Amino acid sequence: MTPSLSVGAAYDDNLFVASTQGQKSFFGRSSQALTLELLGKKASLLLGYGFDTEVFPERLSYLTDVNARQNARTDFKFETTRTRLSLGASYVATLSPQELVAPTGLDLGRQPSQGYTGRFGFSRRLSRRSTFETDYAFSQLTLGSTQPSNSFSHQVGLAVSHESSTRTSWNVQYQAQRYRYDGVQLGPAGSQTLAMSHVVSMGFKRRAGERTTLELEAGPRATRLESQGGLAPPGGSLDYQLSGDARVSLSYRRERGDASIAFSRAQQQTFGLSGFTETESLSMGFGYLPHPRVRLSVAPSAYRNHRGAAELWVYNVNAGSTVHFADWLSLSATYTHNRQYGRYLFFRSGLTRGPDEFRHNVLSLFINFSRPFRL
Repeated sequence: MTPSLSVGAAYDDNLFVASTQGQKSFFGRSSQALTLELLGKKASLLLGYGFDTEVFPERLSYLTDVNARQNARTDFKFETTRTRLSLGASYVATLSPQELVAPTGLDLGRQPSQGYTGRFGFSRRLSRRSTFETDYAFSQLTLGSTQPSNSFSHQVGLAVSHESSTRTSWNVQYQAQRYRYDGVQLGPAGSQTLAMSHVVSMGFKRRAGERTTLELEAGPRATRLESQGGLAPPGGSLDYQLSGDARVSLSYRRERGDASIAFSRAQQQTFGLSGFTETESLSMGFGYLPHPRVRLSVAPSAYRNHRGAAELWVYNVNAGSTVHFADWLSLSATYTHNRQYGRYLFFRSGLTRGPDEFRHNVLSLFINFSRPFRL
């Protein structure tokens, strides 16, 4: 059992992501969580729950919320010499919807949102070097409260991997994904959009020495868009549209630091935009330990999200430092800069358009308490 508590303060210079004269404010936050893990010889079960409380100054007291964020999760794993089975589910209710669509980099300001996920995974070792894997994942994203929009995703995957040497491995994957969006999309309220995509890819992983790892994965994707509620798909065609997925990453680790760079192109589930968007991203990460108890990090990234007439560029910088005073006590400081510009459609109640460009900066300082107990 591991209880944890984080208490601190933050400064946000654009709470509602306005393009001009954004609302600025300091506020206090506390995060409380409890994790329970049951371990057996072949099986394990993890249960977790946490919630955040935010307190704003009097002029913004209507933003004070005891349950500004809640999260619950459960994970079950069963493993033998050749077989592995996993089941999991999670729930997040938050006023920061960007955390539910992190792979897109999108910053959607402060508004109620929820995310539900379910996962199943099974793998079987076919031989000493080959493994078969299959998985299923469900995700629902809900944005807004009075007239919410919902985005659903069902994903099924199959993969076979082979280790050709102790440092090199290959894999072939197939993935099918079904999207459904219920909301308002350039049409009457309650319209529904459906889409289906298939991707076949091949991957390669190589460890060059003990410190450097290269990963490559690429393949074609076919997507078929089908709409209901009177909205025709782009071009009026239901034929499959071809595109490609790709991922390239290079990482390097040393005892006192690490560095990585990655490029990715893939479909990502999001709010609106027919429930998904085409996303290209380039990200880097750097970490350094000037002292065994001190870690510094910085991670710049850039994203391009597009679907039909909607296009949005995002530039992010995340920087942070953590000082460990003891195994159970630490102090962390973070800074996040986000800049977005472009044309995008944003769904809440009816059709609205976000600002053409905005900047968003958040600074925070927290003291963290966490200590595991054996029952």
